[in-house]
Amino acid sequence: MTGRDHMIANISTTAVLADISFILKNYEGRNGLIKMFADINEKGMPYFTSDSCIRNGIIFLFLSLMCFIIGTFLPDADSRTSVMGRIIHLPGGHRTWTHSAYTCLLWLFVGYNFHPFMWLFLAHFLHVFYDSLSRGGVCWFLPFTGYRKFGNSGAKIKNGHFWGYRVGTWSEYGLIICLIMTAVFTTYITIKAEGIL
Repeated sequence: MTGRDHMIANISTTAVLADISFILKNYEGRNGLIKMFADINEKGMPYFTSDSCIRNGIIFLFLSLMCFIIGTFLPDADSRTSVMGRIIHLPGGHRTWTHSAYTCLLWLFVGYNFHPFMWLFLAHFLHVFYDSLSRGGVCWFLPFTGYRKFGNSGAKIKNGHFWGYRVGTWSEYGLIICLIMTAVFTTYITIKAEGIL
C-alpha cells in the first residue's frame, strides 16, 4: 500500500475496533463469546480507549497520536522512496525485519511499559497485516520464513502466498473503500446506539 492508503486503512480499522469495543462494553445481553470478548476488552486493553487518553491528559493524547502516525509509516523506513524512508532510512531490504512479528512484539513490550507506544504497536501491526495481504506478502517470521525471486522483475513473493491486492491497482483501492465503508457503518451504529442521532 502507499503511505496514504496505509494511513486511511489504519484509521478506518481503528475506528471499527473502537466501535466494536464500545458495542461490546455496552451490550446488555452478554453471554458466551460476546461476554468473553467484552471481558477481555475491559480488563486487557485499556490503553486504546479514548477515556484512557483523556484521563491521562492532553500530553498523553498528543504522544498517542504521534505514536500512531509514526507507527503507520515506520515499517516502510527500509525503503528510500517511502514517507518515513525519506526522513530516516533503516538498513536492510524492503519488507524484511521491519515487517516481521519481532518488531511488532518489541513495540508491544515497550507499549506495555509506556502506554502511548501501544498506539505505535497497533499502527505498526496494522501496517504489516495489510502488507501481508498484498502480492509481495510479508514474512512474519523472517529469517525462518523467506522470500523467493519471481520472474525477471526481481519482485519477491512468499512460497504459497495468498494475496488479496496489488499495490496501486483497483484491488488496493477497493480494499480501502471497503474499510472506509465499514468504519462509517460501525460508527453510525455506535452513534445511533448512544442516542446521538
